[in-house]
Amino acid sequence: MDYLIKRYPNRKLYDTLRSKYVNLEKIAGLIRRGKPVKVVDHKTNQDATPIVLAEIILKQAREKRPLLRLPDSLSRLLMRKARERPAKAFDELDVVPKERYERLRKSVASLKAKINKLQVERRRFIQAARPTGRISGGN
Repeated sequence: MDYLIKRYPNRKLYDTLRSKYVNLEKIAGLIRRGKPVKVVDHKTNQDATPIVLAEIILKQAREKRPLLRLPDSLSRLLMRKARERPAKAFDELDVVPKERYERLRKSVASLKAKINKLQVERRRFIQAARPTGRISGGN
């Protein structure tokens, strides 16, 4: 179930699924549990998810409780992208993992096909190597 959170001008966040106000910590908990969360501006319906994610990451970094453990290089890239174009920072970073995931998925599928072929060959080999119980005559 997708969680749609509406962000109001007073920075209040309203969970439309549960019909109650939530704070950044609650949203961080949803994300940690792998729940899909989308935050939209109440008036314009514009996607505010990257802004709220950045707020969560900064808040938790200050509290020494990171939402995500990111390699330093990725953290620096994210901060640079956020300074250049805040609304697009997460979108641009999201492209790379999707491409990698797709390549990995294709590689795994190819490996599974090869493993299946090898298992068939192995069974044939074992079948051929088993003694049949028949004695072959040699005259």
